[in-house]
Amino acid sequence: MSKVALPNGWKEVKFSTLFKARSVYTDDLSTYPLFSLTIENGVTKKTDRYERSHLVLKDNAYKVVHPNDFVYNPMNVIIGAAARYFGENKVSVSGYYDIFFAPIETDNFFFDNFLTSHTMQRQYHKVATGSLIEKQRVHFSQFMDFVLPLPPAEERHCIAEILTTQDRFIDAKTRLINEKNRQKRWLAQKLLLGSVRLSEFTESWNEIILRDICTIVGGGTPSTKMSEYWQGDVPWISSADVIENEIYTINPTRFITRDAIMNSATKLCPKGTILLISRVGVGKLAIAPYDVCTSQDFTNITNVDGDVAFFAQKLHLYFDKAKSKTQGTSIKGLTVEEIKGIRFSVPCLSEQVAIAERLTTADREIELLTRELEQQKLVKKYLMQQLLTGKKRVKGQSNETLTS
Repeated sequence: MSKVALPNGWKEVKFSTLFKARSVYTDDLSTYPLFSLTIENGVTKKTDRYERSHLVLKDNAYKVVHPNDFVYNPMNVIIGAAARYFGENKVSVSGYYDIFFAPIETDNFFFDNFLTSHTMQRQYHKVATGSLIEKQRVHFSQFMDFVLPLPPAEERHCIAEILTTQDRFIDAKTRLINEKNRQKRWLAQKLLLGSVRLSEFTESWNEIILRDICTIVGGGTPSTKMSEYWQGDVPWISSADVIENEIYTINPTRFITRDAIMNSATKLCPKGTILLISRVGVGKLAIAPYDVCTSQDFTNITNVDGDVAFFAQKLHLYFDKAKSKTQGTSIKGLTVEEIKGIRFSVPCLSEQVAIAERLTTADREIELLTRELEQQKLVKKYLMQQLLTGKKRVKGQSNETLTS
């Protein structure tokens, strides 16, 4: 069997020549604060919610992590649980994790990306053991025995610079989106509660009860045993089909027939209906961009005597404030009667429209920035696929291949 051709200058390298393990144990959490490894945020401070150090009885149960050390979770590395610690002070993590570092300092940025790349994911899956996917592990000894084709140190450094530059674009865009979201939330709270008024409006606001200014209908699920019900052209959405942004959008994946509507509890909601999730994921909502049906997860608000966009923003703020009162925990399901009884202070129609336009403009700006962020992430993914496999070479490197 012929060997795979390698990009010019690349060599197969054993990981034990690239990394050194660090196994320093401690039980001194005052000197070495307890951190954890998450797939989303890397090596991060352990939150009070997940703090379980009081349950550990044996001494020296934690490992010390130095700045720029990599933390590796054998159980979840196949889904990305390997990351570098970017802090300036030594910390500790669970003794279950493995700790290692790259003696060549410039390799840190390269392996930030390479350890979770498609190349590494394939390698992890090849050697992972365990019958359950969520409990498959790659022992650290197996990791150190990996032999993979890699570019020389100079090219690794160049690749790292390219990917790090792309990361800066992503970070800057993320910070901008976070700031725009903060500004929008501030503006929404001020305008929707009337503590800040648009200069052209001075009339007093009136208190209303939701049931008095709209029609409220529920949803339902047509029989899944009747396959013909699910071969129509009417969008039918569940809570999973609501895509989160500021005011959410929908992405229907199932479509039903008119007969399905006639023979089930679901109702046809006209374009402009506020689709409010009242069970799983309470408080998420969207404005129907076209006629849709919904599952029983929804309580739908239609025939609104007022500006629909304003009331959608008002409900969004109402449930945001309700969630903050429950300290981030999910709200239990709401009954139709509870929703009908929601009370609001609202301005005249023209002010409703003006407020909604301001907030909708802010939402559109955030949506555009979010799309740009996703595009930058795709660029990063493309660069990783090309540069980390040698399909594309950095300037000054040959695209020729040699047989290893």
